[in-house]
Amino acid sequence: MKIEDVQLIQIDSTSYCNLSCPQCGRINPANGNLSVDITLKHIDPDVIFKNLEFEKMPKLKSIGFLGDFGDAIMHPKFESMVKTCLALPQKPYVFLGTNGEVHTPSWWARLGAELKDEKFFVEFCVDGTANTNKIYRVGSRYDLLIANIKAFVEAGGKAAQKTIIFKHNEDEIDEIKRIAESLGIDTVTFIQNDTSRFVEDTTVKQIKEKYKPISGMDVFFKNEKVAFLEPTKFTQSELNAYDVRGSSYNLLQDFFTLDIVNNDACSNFSRGWIEITYDGTISPGCCHSGAHLMYNLNDYQYIKQIVKDFDKLNLNKYTLSQILSSGFVERLENALTSSRVPGVCQRMCGFQSDGTVEFTKRYQMHTVKL
Repeated sequence: MKIEDVQLIQIDSTSYCNLSCPQCGRINPANGNLSVDITLKHIDPDVIFKNLEFEKMPKLKSIGFLGDFGDAIMHPKFESMVKTCLALPQKPYVFLGTNGEVHTPSWWARLGAELKDEKFFVEFCVDGTANTNKIYRVGSRYDLLIANIKAFVEAGGKAAQKTIIFKHNEDEIDEIKRIAESLGIDTVTFIQNDTSRFVEDTTVKQIKEKYKPISGMDVFFKNEKVAFLEPTKFTQSELNAYDVRGSSYNLLQDFFTLDIVNNDACSNFSRGWIEITYDGTISPGCCHSGAHLMYNLNDYQYIKQIVKDFDKLNLNKYTLSQILSSGFVERLENALTSSRVPGVCQRMCGFQSDGTVEFTKRYQMHTVKL
């Protein structure tokens, strides 16, 4: 992938978050506290945006503020970053994925009113009702979430909703849809909880065996057990039947639908999709965000061997052109066609050790046309 191939930029702009979701990469599931691998930090948009070299991206279509390790609206310069992106000559879509519980209804109303005529939209993450949203979204203030969504939509903001289904909320799907409709949300996407995250404790630094699946997990907050989390009985295909698709669904489709722009084996790279971690590091592939941070995961140990030097992937030190020409893309491509394929690439994109691809459509939160 070259810089002129870039179509979608995913920015994890901060490691700050107001919640403590137990299966989030920033949280230690053993106690509900911040993982020792995570440093609280915001990206510096003045440096990062300069080194991204937007002017060299003629195909740029979408910019997403999505958090693998934090919630973008915790960034003190979130609004200015959004407006900078909207003002780019490529006129990209700008997307925010958020738990929606930061700031006040008046802040959200102002954001909705100011950006209602722009290519900006928000997907609120709502994982239940007043009684259940807090089970996974630990620390949730549901009343504030609902008030913020209502204020944003009533002011003209374009919004959709994503809901992760677990056992504790699988009987609330109709009620979740009803509440969303009452708030003016016309698109609700239900996704199966990531069952690969229901595994034995992975907090130790060195793990030599594959993770063993478990039927459920205790949820902790500040060292105290607060709930028990279990997977849903539904498959993803069964949940798809409950989805609500309105005008916001078309925005989501347009945002995530990307052309194939090169012959790279990596699904993201072939579609010009790059991800930026909160410390400015370019992610080496779709599901390796934070690979340089998560020392306790076997998959990432191998990724580190492929990348060799993560400093050379950091936008605080190098331009995107320099990063993409540093050789890590080629080394990842070689790994995808070797006898030792990264584990994440096997699970998410179906790459096999014999060089074949078992399936070509990796798991996505949204339907993506490849």
